[in-house]
Amino acid sequence: EKSPAQVALRWIIERGVPLSTKSLSATHLAEDLAIFDFSLQVRDLQELDQATAPANNYSAQPSAPYQPSKNELPPPS
Repeated sequence: EKSPAQVALRWIIERGVPLSTKSLSATHLAEDLAIFDFSLQVRDLQELDQATAPANNYSAQPSAPYQPSKNELPPPS
């Protein structure tokens, strides 16, 4: 049985996001490292993706064109 924190860390890893954990507790550090002996099912990944999506359902896709905000300065020439 994995803790919610371990599931969250594994989800982050499976999404290819670099992460770093910090704890003064040896137990917590060991738990943080125990995320490489399991993987999440596709359905679990989809549910976590959906649960963490912004409320406006905007999905930042790598192919989405860049759109600067109104307050953003143009890039230097």
